[in-house]
Amino acid sequence: MDIVVWPTVSLRALGPGEKAEQCSSPPQCGRHQCADGCVKSEEYHVSTHAIGAARRLPVSVAELVRGAVGGVAAGMAFAGATMWLMTGMGKPADTPLLMISTLVKGDAAMMNGTASLPVGLVLHMVLSMAFGMAFAVLTARVRTNGALAVAGLAWGGVLYLLNFQLLARTAFHTFSMANQPFELVAHLVFGVLLALALYNTGTRKGEHATARP
Repeated sequence: MDIVVWPTVSLRALGPGEKAEQCSSPPQCGRHQCADGCVKSEEYHVSTHAIGAARRLPVSVAELVRGAVGGVAAGMAFAGATMWLMTGMGKPADTPLLMISTLVKGDAAMMNGTASLPVGLVLHMVLSMAFGMAFAVLTARVRTNGALAVAGLAWGGVLYLLNFQLLARTAFHTFSMANQPFELVAHLVFGVLLALALYNTGTRKGEHATARP
């Protein structure tokens, strides 16, 4: 009776620039065990683009969705707060959205009456969603919920500086008309709400679970 011993084949993902090496010698027992037409066992590669792409993604699709939804929710809260402020100051409630529409309509749109409420609303929601997704990508490797909250505050501060200091001073002077202290606080709250949308229940990547009695 003949006893056939099948060679053991180890698999690993094909690395960048690597090629599978074909066996040039007849089958032998040992470290470089081969079969006819096969590659060496320690250099047998399986190239899977799906696995490689998944490893390259800095953030999961679920976290991107949470960032987008959190951005929209935080944006709605932001818009509601600023509209409430305008009403309290005796100005039209839609003033903040009209100001945002100047990003598309031009800086003079508030003065010449071409500012658009629908344009401002859509633009505000799109930007809020984009800011939320960007925050999800930037914080993908944040290891604790506490650090995520701090990152949210920092992100809100960065957005305030970008919108109401840089852009307001260089291109969109309409933004300089806004209540700056209120805008700073509103942007910080926006960042915190984003962080809440990305909180992990229980523990995050680097946190240790606390023992409960």
